[in-house]
Amino acid sequence: MRLQKPYGASRLEAACARALAHASPSYRTVKTILVGGFDQHPLADPNEHVHVHAPGARFARDAQSLFAPDADVRP
Repeated sequence: MRLQKPYGASRLEAACARALAHASPSYRTVKTILVGGFDQHPLADPNEHVHVHAPGARFARDAQSLFAPDADVRP
């Protein structure tokens, strides 16, 4: 509630929503969001899938060759 005075109720609500979206609803997180102005950026859609790795480039070899006891070991 102390953060409402300098930042306003709407910004505090937005910061709290962002902190909850990141599963970190602590005072320090909310304050960091407000100080950085991150509350003024739109939250990403939780249903939107974000690709972390390029398609098909996650592993260098398949699981069968990785765990096979007679797999060819490369230096």
